[in-house]
Amino acid sequence: MKKNEKGFDISHHQDITANEMKQAKEDGYTFVIIRATHGTDSVDNKFFQHYNAAKEAGMKIGVYAFYYYADKEKSALETKNLLRTIKGMKFDLPVFIDFENRGEYFKGQHLGLLDNEETTNRALAAIAEIKKAGFVAGIYADVDWLKNEMYMSKIPDDVIVWAADWHGKLDYNGRCEIRQDSSRATISGIGTGSVDRDIILVDFGEQKVDLNGSFGKIVNCRNWCNRREQPTETSRKVGQSVANTDLFVNGKRIVNGSTWYHDSAGFWISGYFIKLDNPERVPFM
Repeated sequence: MKKNEKGFDISHHQDITANEMKQAKEDGYTFVIIRATHGTDSVDNKFFQHYNAAKEAGMKIGVYAFYYYADKEKSALETKNLLRTIKGMKFDLPVFIDFENRGEYFKGQHLGLLDNEETTNRALAAIAEIKKAGFVAGIYADVDWLKNEMYMSKIPDDVIVWAADWHGKLDYNGRCEIRQDSSRATISGIGTGSVDRDIILVDFGEQKVDLNGSFGKIVNCRNWCNRREQPTETSRKVGQSVANTDLFVNGKRIVNGSTWYHDSAGFWISGYFIKLDNPERVPFM
C-alpha cells in the first residue's frame, strides 16, 4: 500500500454492488476494508456480497472483525469464527481486529470491564492466531483507545495500526499506518454523508505471498551493513555483513515506512543497505 491511497470501510449497514464499487474506484478510491464477523458465531450478512463486489471491481481488500472480548474462552472463539469465515481467501490489506468493546456487554449480559493488561493480552492472542493462519494482522481502534485502553508498546511492529480520528490533525503520536479520518464522507456509489473514509499514512507491505520455498537473496550489500536483533536502528547491533556477499533472507517487515529484511541467521538488515534479486517474493513476518 502506498502513502495517500484512499479507501473506505463497510459492513452490513451498506448494500454495495460491483458497479457501485467501480464508481468509487473511478473517483480515486483504491481499497475497501470489509467487516467479516462479529462475536463468536456471527458472520456479517453482507460480507460475501461485498467481498465479491470488491474483487469484481478490482479494489484492494482488507477485512475486520468486531470483537466483544467477553471472556478468554469467548475471545478465542471470536478469532476462530473470523478465521473459519475467511479461510482460503486472499487479501491485499491486513485482517484487522476491531477494538471498541472491553467485554462490558455480550449478548445483553453485563460482564464488567477488562483492564488494559487483559485487553492487550487478548489482542496479542488474536494477533498470533491470525498470523499463524498466514495473514498479516492489524488492529483498529480510535485514538483514545490506543492511548488509554491498552498497551500499544506490547503490540509487535509488524501489526498494522488503523486509527480512527475524525477531527483535524491526527491526535496520536504512536505508530499508525492507516487513519479513518471521517465517518460522514461522501463517496460515489457508496454513500452520501455516511461513509467511513480511510487514508494510508505511510507505505507498508501487502498480504503475505506463497513463496513455494523461494526467498530473496542479498546480492549487493553496501559495505559493512549492520545486522540487528530487531528491525529498528536503535536495536542492539549483533554483527556486520561484508559487501557483495550472498546472504539469504526469509522475511521482511515495514517499520515506520522503512523495509527491514530478516536473514537466515535470525537477524535484521535495513533495506536501505541491500538490493535483492526478487524482493516482492520475500514474505512478511
